[in-house]
Amino acid sequence: MNRARVLQALYDVGPLSRADLARLTEVSRATIGSIVQPMIDSEMLAEGDPQPSSAAGGKPSRPLWFSPNSPPIAAVHLLPGHVETALVSAGGTILTTARREYPADTHDTGLVVDAVADALDES
Repeated sequence: MNRARVLQALYDVGPLSRADLARLTEVSRATIGSIVQPMIDSEMLAEGDPQPSSAAGGKPSRPLWFSPNSPPIAAVHLLPGHVETALVSAGGTILTTARREYPADTHDTGLVVDAVADALDES
């Protein structure tokens, strides 16, 4: 659940430091670290360049954002008679799209599933 809150905060606000994520999600910084490190390791998130320290000093923050190398997410829009698919980066960039048609009045779920699978294969 905390992972979803972290991802939602990044989508809503933009690149954020671990400290900012902890404040926004009301989760401890240690928990934030345990949530974001696996996402960095899997290339879903990437750390930005260090930001200047505040006047009080301290370690420079490194904003986190969605990695351009993240594995794509499949999106499916199923409508009567056709399906539209896309591969989308974690940051929301549409990478590819495809469309397949099937009879709008079909009761054969296999035809619909095949259309979805074919469109995803093309995407």
